[in-house]
Amino acid sequence: MEKEYYKTTKYQIGLFFGGILLITISSITASIIAVALLCLVSMNMLTLHFIVFKTTRNKNKLNNLDFIVQILLFLFSVAKFVVLTS
Repeated sequence: MEKEYYKTTKYQIGLFFGGILLITISSITASIIAVALLCLVSMNMLTLHFIVFKTTRNKNKLNNLDFIVQILLFLFSVAKFVVLTS
């Protein structure tokens, strides 16, 4: 089977760096309201990943890195919210 590569767009790059920025903000903040909002934003970012990257067959490295970043953002923000609220 042939690997498929799609061109990298500015939206894909922006989504990747936006995810890294939100992980950084999530690790710094200790406000329960801010972390709750980050949980909501992380779910939207994960959904946006599947809108911006056209297909999962894309073997572009940015696709894989961004998917990992979005999953880590979601898991980290939810885990931090659970820890702060317990």
